[in-house]
Amino acid sequence: MGTSRMAKRLAGRFGYPKHNPFAPRWRPDRFDEVQPTQRPRVIFVPSMGDLFHPLLYNSSGAFKLRQVGYSACSNLTRILDTMRRCPQHVFLVLTKRPRIMRDLVPRLMGLLNHGIPLRNVWLGVSIENQRRADERQKYLRGLSALGWRTFVSYEPALGPIDWRGWEFIDWLIAGGESGRGARPAHPDWFRTARDWCASHQIPFFFKQWGEWGISPRIGKVLRSGATRTPAECRDPDCMLGDPMRESTTWCWYRLGKKTAGRLLDGREWNQLPPQIAEISNRQSSIVNRQSKGTDAAPAPPTT
Repeated sequence: MGTSRMAKRLAGRFGYPKHNPFAPRWRPDRFDEVQPTQRPRVIFVPSMGDLFHPLLYNSSGAFKLRQVGYSACSNLTRILDTMRRCPQHVFLVLTKRPRIMRDLVPRLMGLLNHGIPLRNVWLGVSIENQRRADERQKYLRGLSALGWRTFVSYEPALGPIDWRGWEFIDWLIAGGESGRGARPAHPDWFRTARDWCASHQIPFFFKQWGEWGISPRIGKVLRSGATRTPAECRDPDCMLGDPMRESTTWCWYRLGKKTAGRLLDGREWNQLPPQIAEISNRQSSIVNRQSKGTDAAPAPPTT
């Protein structure tokens, strides 16, 4: 779903303001929702925002470290301190602005934790094509060199990426684009990422194909009950060759992300880093026990 459509849906709901709901703003009223006494869980921070948007630190939107005082970072300091006080949780911090993350996080951790990286915090960047990968790699590499655990979200995948130079990351998540105006992603883009991860012992998680899926050209009936012809494919590159490595020629169709699914070469790819896998398995165990009536405690909330 596009940003403008999502903003209209959320305006005035779920704590979002009625006017301009996606404008960058802090939510200090939610900072105390995470507590040291809670069961361990994996928390995405934030799920629909960016802690390092420049407008959060300077009203002009121009970020220069020497012009940003500690008072402007008070909210980020509070968030990092919450992460420090809740070592049972794993926090995934994803940004499209790794330069600001690289500048601020080590600086503030020097005050909070003597500069020592938090082992329960994962710092990640979102990249969608080679240009963004080249722009953002050095900043995440710098954080990794300081001892931070790092990951990449290759979603939405909008082009192939040469993964050489990314060997320092600890996890790679990949997926296609969804929502109105979504563009298809070629299977070979994900295969390249998967195979590169395998060669460097990096966990690979394939999240989804997104809005577009693969169907054979001949006689395939789609969810709507209507057949499609090769000419109706959006991306001509996806019509060529043999994307499924089989004798049948395949073609792209807009199926919706649920129908398109998340199988890559016939299977799911759900690899998780050990720290995250341990919490995920524990959560699954609790839910399974509840379904059998052997554990009356509530399941841990998800964020």
